[in-house]
Amino acid sequence: MPVFITGGTGYIGASVVRELRKRTHVVRALARNDAAAEKLRALGAEPVRGELRDLDVLRIEAANADAVIHCAFEYSAEAVALVQQSRPDLVILDLRLADGGLGTEVAAQLAPLGRPGILYVTGNMSQVALTNGDACLAKPYRSVDLLRGLEIVAEIVATGKAQPPFPRGFQLLHPAADAQEVLL
Repeated sequence: MPVFITGGTGYIGASVVRELRKRTHVVRALARNDAAAEKLRALGAEPVRGELRDLDVLRIEAANADAVIHCAFEYSAEAVALVQQSRPDLVILDLRLADGGLGTEVAAQLAPLGRPGILYVTGNMSQVALTNGDACLAKPYRSVDLLRGLEIVAEIVATGKAQPPFPRGFQLLHPAADAQEVLL
């Protein structure tokens, strides 16, 4: 399955790229510069030159992929607008953002336009009420657990259900209908 990913050279994104390639997915990933492109090649992904602000590149790559995973973080007030423009299927949000904001605030801004599946990652799930998302994965986590968490969130978006097995440190953010599945 062809997958397009932003942020593929970051800590989270590189883990996602590695796991997707292990599962033999064709991965194309956004690369801002030559160093990023080389790192992506080393991970087994095909680099796509551009930046988050290159909306034409994002639109073309999204149209040619079966899935889009947004792992990049734009350190600007335009970050939400960029996610809204690129319309990723899944978003990974750190609970505590580098600028001091909360991932839950970003997620709330995505809701009016048809919210994508959202997986929060955090070192402390009890720091704040987790809203506007589907699940949370505690740090530290293995890359295989991150990818399984994304699969579960994609399943929730597609079917309204989440089926075990759940990775260690994984928490659904919606009340469970029973011990085996979550109905939204």
